[in-house]
Amino acid sequence: MNIKICPICVAVSGTWLLIQIGVYGGLLMANNWILVAAIAMGGTVVGIAYQKQSLFWKSIVITIGMPVAYLFVTHINPLVIVLEIIILLIFAYMFFLKQGSTRNYNVRDLETKLKNCC
Repeated sequence: MNIKICPICVAVSGTWLLIQIGVYGGLLMANNWILVAAIAMGGTVVGIAYQKQSLFWKSIVITIGMPVAYLFVTHINPLVIVLEIIILLIFAYMFFLKQGSTRNYNVRDLETKLKNCC
């Protein structure tokens, strides 16, 4: 199985997830790290929104995703962390594993241009 997962997506999502685990576990001071986690979570929401060309999709993801990200970053607990992991896995499946027939021509064209840019 050829899985192409965006390394930037993994790095950003992994960063805020590890920050939240660190804050919950007492390894990181919440006052110093919550803002970093919140900014990275917002980046993840926008990244998910831009996985499809549809303005409707982007509007829905950002309208729902930003308040959910705020809720998650202000209520860090084991249940929230598990929910975040589940949500990330669902989106990873949707956009990186199940991409064969659902990929858009514009996305493939853009990927080709990016590969050949340098």
